[in-house]
Amino acid sequence: MRTRAMLSLALFAAGGALGCGGGGDGAGGTPTTPTTPSTPSTPSTPSTPAAPATPAAPAAPTAALVDVAVTNNSFSPAAVTVHVGDTVRWTWAACSSEPDPYGYGGGGQSCTDHNVTWDAPAATPSATQSQGTYSRTFDAAGTWTYHCVVHGMAMSGSVVVQ
Repeated sequence: MRTRAMLSLALFAAGGALGCGGGGDGAGGTPTTPTTPSTPSTPSTPSTPAAPATPAAPAAPTAALVDVAVTNNSFSPAAVTVHVGDTVRWTWAACSSEPDPYGYGGGGQSCTDHNVTWDAPAATPSATQSQGTYSRTFDAAGTWTYHCVVHGMAMSGSVVVQ
């Protein structure tokens, strides 16, 4: 057993010498180039966290078109609520083949003229007419009241602009 240990030690020593290139006096063989020591790497700087994503701004609301019917002695609906930038369109529908309940045209076809006149001088009034349309775009918040110049305050309406 002792011999076996000695033999193992001898083989180990011989293998170590061979692994280092063997003996020799330094003459001949392939010279080795000394290596330049590597420079230590620069520690990386922590990256700045990205700013949180800004949520997209809501799209601007699309301007709406709101219709008001101008009928025999009334605006329908008489009151509307809209947003700044919206347009209100009045459409005359005063001519009808049904009797006028207010007695303006008697039986049969009734065609009554109406208009939209602003109570405060806010805009140009519509023409006095029995058919057609009139539109106004509201660019300021407030309450805008109007009436028919033919029928006075008995035929009136309002536009609330928010």
